[in-house]
Amino acid sequence: MKLKKATILLSVFLLFGSSVAFAANTQTVKATISNLKYTLNGKNWAAKTTAKPVVINGTTYLPIGVVKEATKTNITVDSKTGKINIG
Repeated sequence: MKLKKATILLSVFLLFGSSVAFAANTQTVKATISNLKYTLNGKNWAAKTTAKPVVINGTTYLPIGVVKEATKTNITVDSKTGKINIG
């Protein structure tokens, strides 16, 4: 009987401990989809892509497709190596 109670108590502590550890490792990010307008070489420019810039924690991130289109640079993503190739 004591073994059964000890097993249940240990299980509860393990479950509680693992959920606390999981909660401690999660991060919250605040992101806002932006409606920024583009200029290219001083002139208004509209990208063909429909992806919008995103602002995360005060930093603006542009879609790769927009950068590729504006700079006419070949940009590819290699998912096997986890690299972005520019040029």
